[in-house]
This record gives sequence, C-alpha cells and structure tokens, in this order.
Amino acid sequence: RPLGEPLTAHTAAVWSVEFSPDGHTLASAAQDDTVVLWNVADPARPHRIGEPLTGHTEGLWDLAYGPDGRTLATTGADHSVRVWHLPDSVLTDFTNPLTSVAYDPRGRLLAAASTDDALVRLWDVGRPGQPRPLPRPLSGHGAPVLATAFAPDGRTVASGAEDGTLRLWDVSDPARPAPA
Repeated sequence: RPLGEPLTAHTAAVWSVEFSPDGHTLASAAQDDTVVLWNVADPARPHRIGEPLTGHTEGLWDLAYGPDGRTLATTGADHSVRVWHLPDSVLTDFTNPLTSVAYDPRGRLLAAASTDDALVRLWDVGRPGQPRPLPRPLSGHGAPVLATAFAPDGRTVASGAEDGTLRLWDVSDPARPAPA
C-alpha cells in the first residue's frame, strides 16, 4: 500500500532511485538533468532535502551511493559520471551515453556502463577529488550495456546488456580485469 502522496520534484521521467546505506535518504535521478535527495527516515512523511543537484547537461540514467553514504555517483546521456562529494568530481573520458554506475563495497572502484561501445569502464575513486580511470575496460558484450553491479566481496562485477546477456568479470586485480 502507498505510504502517502507521491513525491514530486522532477519535471521529466525518473530513471533511477536508490536508498542511502543507512536507509534515511532516497536519491532520485531523472531525465530533467537533476538529482533530488529525499529524507525518508519516516517513510510516511518524506520530504525533499535542499535544492536538486545539477551539473549534468543531458538526462540522468542511473545513480549509486558509495558505501560511506556521503558519496553519490550519477551517470547519463551527457557522456560523464559525476561523483557528488565535497569536492565533487566529474569523470569525462566517455564518448558514449552512460546507462549504469556501481560502487564496489569499499567505495574504491566505480564501474560505469555505456551504450554505443558496449563497454564497462573501471575507475579508481579511492582518493576523493582524484578519480583515475583504469586502463582496461570490460569488453565482450555484443550490445549496449544497461546494468552493472559489484558482488558483496568487491571481486566480481556483473554486467547486463540489451541483448539479454549477462557477464561476470573478475576484478580482484582491477588493473587486469578478466572474464570470471
């Protein structure tokens, strides 16, 4: 059953929602280029926190909280991943729209999936404000990659593609990822 009235703040389709690790905050990402944070500590009385996060120039597709709960990564059609943390970071070496983003459980690796080139790129985000792309993207899908997730141990990345396939990747050595 619904827990009250719908939450409204976006002016376009909402493509992704995620609870913070403590469950008190909900982030929503939409095609209106914004992220809205909601206080959901009392689910019957949720309310918006501050102004929307802006910076992307085209619609957002996905977001993910870091394990610390103070870092949020967003991705979308503007070929970038934004890491929202003071200071915020923008990962911009992408040439294709991005569909999914995921943190490893320790918050040190970030995986971002893209559409046109069917790759998953890994970033070392262990040093706040100094993200570093890793040299070898995860390749092998024959269609746009739409979803990514890290296993709880952080050693495996799963990716799902538009053609219905899933792949598992061993990233225990992030500089040398391999099919699992």
